[in-house]
Amino acid sequence: MSKINSFLIIFSLSFIILFSLFWLLFVKSLKLFIIQFLNFCQSFLLRGDNFSLQNIINLTFFVVLILVFSLFLKNLFKVMNQHRIFKKNLKKSIDLSPRLKEFLAHEGLENKIFLIESKELFAFCYGFIRPKIFMSKSLFKRLNNKELKAVLKHEKYHLENKDSLTMLFAFLARPLFIFLPLMQDLTKYYKLKREISADKEANESYINGNVILGTIKKFLNESLQQPLVASSIYENSVLKLRVNSLLNKETKFNKFTKLNFLISCASFIIILTFLIIPLSSTHAKSLNQCNKPILNQINFSGPFSPVK
Repeated sequence: MSKINSFLIIFSLSFIILFSLFWLLFVKSLKLFIIQFLNFCQSFLLRGDNFSLQNIINLTFFVVLILVFSLFLKNLFKVMNQHRIFKKNLKKSIDLSPRLKEFLAHEGLENKIFLIESKELFAFCYGFIRPKIFMSKSLFKRLNNKELKAVLKHEKYHLENKDSLTMLFAFLARPLFIFLPLMQDLTKYYKLKREISADKEANESYINGNVILGTIKKFLNESLQQPLVASSIYENSVLKLRVNSLLNKETKFNKFTKLNFLISCASFIIILTFLIIPLSSTHAKSLNQCNKPILNQINFSGPFSPVK
């Protein structure tokens, strides 16, 4: 039975809100850029004016927004390409062994795991609507019964909590977090919390011995495949803190930093202020002026001036 993942709600709502804000910000900035560009063209033809400091600042802000949306599209294409590769790899899936089928039946994981014919070492949970557990045959062969059960219970935790879907929202929204570093802190905290919780879930069946820790150490120096938004047992970004937790050592991790909190608050206020304040009457007047034919506004003089 799927559990309620509070982080999934937080990240999905954050993604929707941030994307909507940045889209509105982009549209308004585009209007402002067009107005100022036309105004500059008009001023240049009439008086030979150069770009002002305000024009440069607005242009820079507009370019930054374009860059942010470009990075968002880049991440989206990365996820789409990875999903295509996964579908292709499913054709390489092989039949499960009797010992694996028995454990899957006991854990309620029938039809939720794919054993892939691959020389690479990997075990992760991937999928957004109906997530599945993927394991390479190479890793499967190198795990004993205890290690295999611990790895699958670890991934089962990710599957039930739909951690891959949560990471999808976090990954796609990462470019939007440039102005809101508080969300980056939240992403790091989520990665650590989900892995520690999954480790505890995997270890609870074993009274003596830390099976997950032994499995991690076993492949510590190996090259392990880690997809973009998949939930892998060998998550490197929080590995040291996970090991400390498994050894019952004190795990110090600041959920949020004061500096990132202040920067995020300031950025959010600036964004909302820009969206709420309408275009000034000066900009509106400039747009109306720019709609008039340029030749009608140029003061001709000399022997070739037009006869009125």
